[in-house]
Amino acid sequence: MTGNKCSCAVIRLRARITKQNRCSHAAISEKTSRKLRFAGRLQNNNSKLKDIVHYSSAKSVIIENKTRKRLYKDKEDRNTFPEEVWTMIRHVIFDFDGTIVNSRPLIVELYNSLAAKHGYQPIGDDTSEPFAGLSIRQRSKTLGIPLYRLPFLGFQLFSEYRRKIKTLELKDGVGDLIRELNAQGYQLSIISSNLESNIRSFLRHNEISQFVQVRSCFSLFGKHRAIHSFLRDNKLHPREALYIGDELRDIQAGQRSGIKMIAAAWGYDSSELMTRFSPDFMAFYPGEVSAAIEGFNASAGRAAGAL
Repeated sequence: MTGNKCSCAVIRLRARITKQNRCSHAAISEKTSRKLRFAGRLQNNNSKLKDIVHYSSAKSVIIENKTRKRLYKDKEDRNTFPEEVWTMIRHVIFDFDGTIVNSRPLIVELYNSLAAKHGYQPIGDDTSEPFAGLSIRQRSKTLGIPLYRLPFLGFQLFSEYRRKIKTLELKDGVGDLIRELNAQGYQLSIISSNLESNIRSFLRHNEISQFVQVRSCFSLFGKHRAIHSFLRDNKLHPREALYIGDELRDIQAGQRSGIKMIAAAWGYDSSELMTRFSPDFMAFYPGEVSAAIEGFNASAGRAAGAL
């Protein structure tokens, strides 16, 4: 009797498991079917879509797909944009040392003071100019400074820099350039390896109020990250911004960020060095910058008009 009860229980259990499996398979099949039907509708809709052109108030022309509200979701893609985008520059970002302010003599003086303290090779009057043709890595090797020591040395240098900020002067013609760009409606900002407090102190002392943002990027080789962050925070397309800098690393940062780059030949690095890395424009005088930006925007306008 007991054996019969066990057999019945086993049979009922098997029947229940079989029934559950059938239900599960049916549910899975229904879910798969819904996905396939949705994919089919999506494919049909996409085949009928037409690209539309939006003219925004920010002087930009953007082509986007009518149903794709978010083109990029992943963190890596936040600064990647489709080729079918033509935008006009509306935000100009400046480097500080060498581009806006003539700080080379002060930096050489402060460096030599630190070099004597730490046992590094000093920069003499006869080597200051040749250094303009070397990259940061080459300069570091020539002076006997390990690359990993550069950030620490830079922090010390810019901390001392603060004490003599009032002795610095604008580069010739840069004040006129800042006022001209501001009058033309461009927003102006600064991204520099110098300390933000130093930059703001200089701007206050010289009564320069046109810059809406000042950001410090203390990493010698990470300025492109600061530019990425700036674009994201200000909801700017890379082609809506332009960077003006006087060093090779400024060109590299602009290129890695996807923004146009004007190399300032009146700054520290030589024009020969910067030309080898193909900036979008080489400006030998500040007065050439405004016309270059107008040229970039005119090209963007022609591209948009050709649609």
